[in-house]
Amino acid sequence: MTFQPIVPIILGGGAGTRLWPLSRADFPKQFYAIQSENTLLQETACRFRNNDAFAAPWVACNAEHRFIVVNQLQAVGVQPTCLLLEPFGRNTAAAVAYSSLALERVNPGAIALFMPADHIIHDLETLLEAVLSSVRLAIEGGIVTFGVRPEDPNSNFGYIVTGEQLGAHAHRIARFHEKPDIDDAKGYIDEGNAFWNAGLILCRVDRMIDEFAQFAPTILAACERSLGGGRRLGDAIFLDDAAFEMCPAQPIDRAIMEKTKRGVVVPIDMGWSDVGSWRTVKEATASDANGNVVVGDAYLTNTQGCYVRADERLVVTVGVQDLYVVDTSDALLIASRTGIEDLGAVVEALGRKNRPELDMHRRVHRPWGFFETLQEFDGYKVKSLTILPNKSISLQKHNRRSEHWVVVSGVVTVTLDSKTIVVYKNQSIFVPVGAVHRLENTSTDPTVVIEVQTGEYLGEDDIVRLEDQFGRL
Repeated sequence: MTFQPIVPIILGGGAGTRLWPLSRADFPKQFYAIQSENTLLQETACRFRNNDAFAAPWVACNAEHRFIVVNQLQAVGVQPTCLLLEPFGRNTAAAVAYSSLALERVNPGAIALFMPADHIIHDLETLLEAVLSSVRLAIEGGIVTFGVRPEDPNSNFGYIVTGEQLGAHAHRIARFHEKPDIDDAKGYIDEGNAFWNAGLILCRVDRMIDEFAQFAPTILAACERSLGGGRRLGDAIFLDDAAFEMCPAQPIDRAIMEKTKRGVVVPIDMGWSDVGSWRTVKEATASDANGNVVVGDAYLTNTQGCYVRADERLVVTVGVQDLYVVDTSDALLIASRTGIEDLGAVVEALGRKNRPELDMHRRVHRPWGFFETLQEFDGYKVKSLTILPNKSISLQKHNRRSEHWVVVSGVVTVTLDSKTIVVYKNQSIFVPVGAVHRLENTSTDPTVVIEVQTGEYLGEDDIVRLEDQFGRL
């Protein structure tokens, strides 16, 4: 059977709040290496790399994450065909809708495989076989999903109840339930014909658009306006902010899959995990003889059944069991085996208190590299800036603060008003309030600069950009 290459569309906009404090709004879980050397996004993008049955991927994600996505995909040799950039999250239904519309414009009737960027799949050969054997179902108009036999009642997954059999391996979807309560989940499992929804959808994009027109027309209309009013920059499409703000936020399962008559499920055993909580992370990771999973610099003694992640410093446990310990530079999580299930509610409570630890790590990624806040007090802030080769911060000025720069590694070219100055390691330069300035690394190695800010206001929004290498004006 011959057909057009399948277009993988990576849905990369998840927030991953149940993996706090590792996952934050500005750097969510899909950008972390959870189980291998590659990040979850990289693992997703590499699944069908160098396979003629699949085209280069498209990626739908938050505009703030554009350069993180580009850098991570470049690191594994993946060049996406298109980046679809939303100004803020509106859940997966919107992402599937605007991705379908955008792909249909350039490739009418294309077959797409929608893939979350934050899932683990161990058996790629089985997945590939299942996808390719399901193409005919998609060509004929089916909205094909893939089901995983449930291991236990879990209210964090969608459930698919199978109906009429279609061929050797597929079934019509009799019922689709997005994240039922635990009692309903038990009932579905007891029926014996229910599967967890693995989150992948294979379909013709014109058929998906038809389903939105029938079952979620408001979402479809908002996405059409967002694309129509958006702007293109290279291979990236920025959705229009005002139009997208009017789009309802719904998961694709609730907006379409619970209602469609075209739903098809293909049961598959592919070693799947949605990495949706610290419990599933632990279960998907090999443990030692004591049932412990250790990531980072940790020393455990007389410890059983624990998950310990130490990103910045040594963590020691003595005489404990069944704990989750996740230590980051600015937040420490300690939870029992049962208490970890309440983390979502805790994160919501912290959000109501406007805790900055929900949004940003001390290390904040930028297109030119990253910065880390080392100290912050009234009137001054100390940061470390790492500028990647051939990258520069924007030409900018500040109205409420001055800056002192000390080069501690490498060499930078500084623009300061009308002057251009080369500053070497162990040299420094002062940037007064209101001065137009820029830091540029023209070398082949990363450069590290210590920045001391002083002034009445030190917020990140005190930046007036005049020129920018990355189009952030």
